[in-house]
Amino acid sequence: MTDLKFRYRLSEEDWIEALLCLDYRRSGKFRQINIWVITILAAVILVFYGRSPDRFLLFLLLAAMLLLDFYLVYGVDYVRGRKARKLGRIGGEYEIEIRENQIIYQEGKSKIKYSDVKIKCFRSENLYVLKADRELFVLPRRILGVQQEERLENILKNKNVPIIEIRVERRESIWERKQRQKK
Repeated sequence: MTDLKFRYRLSEEDWIEALLCLDYRRSGKFRQINIWVITILAAVILVFYGRSPDRFLLFLLLAAMLLLDFYLVYGVDYVRGRKARKLGRIGGEYEIEIRENQIIYQEGKSKIKYSDVKIKCFRSENLYVLKADRELFVLPRRILGVQQEERLENILKNKNVPIIEIRVERRESIWERKQRQKK
């Protein structure tokens, strides 16, 4: 059995998709449900505030709900995009070696044994994202051949690493649209 060794670079888009994979529980339908619930609660609070505008606490609660709604709609994407741009600017070349018993990274200086940490794998259309405690490994599928991809999944399955299939529906944020229009 051969070890898998990769050397690659990640683009800003790769980082955005990786961060979306990690935030899969806070994105998508769950996020939409939260937005709708908060919007409905804000509407109810607005009605109560309209009936008795002397209650300042209702005004504060309404303002907090609207700010939270705004953050969920725009802020989460903005923060994720800013973090991805920062990681993309740092750039650099990544090197990782995936073996039967461990993951070796930072040019062989650091090792993670499968038995020592809890590892999760997120598989999207373009990436494999391995999260091992506080370490994050992003493997673009474009660098993997069919045999290497099968080998990677076999290693992960043999070590009981859950592979979570993520469908990324990435929409362009307002800030990304403005950046694209500037170019």
